[in-house]
Amino acid sequence: LLTKEEAIAEVTRWFERYQIDRNQIFVRMGELVVRYGDLIPHLERETDEGRLLLRAISRGRVIRRQRGFPGGIDRV
Repeated sequence: LLTKEEAIAEVTRWFERYQIDRNQIFVRMGELVVRYGDLIPHLERETDEGRLLLRAISRGRVIRRQRGFPGGIDRV
């Protein structure tokens, strides 16, 4: 599992590399809407959404390594 700081760094890389609009929706589940701009605050405050995001980012990194990619999304 990544640390909170590593996950925040990963999201920051997404913003820098892909120039993502922070108002763009990251996920919508029923009534819950999380925008890209909400990701870092959720990680910082360790909300339920932030803990779920931390697990998802960690799992994504493991899967990329298993498939032969050397690291984070910015190296693909």
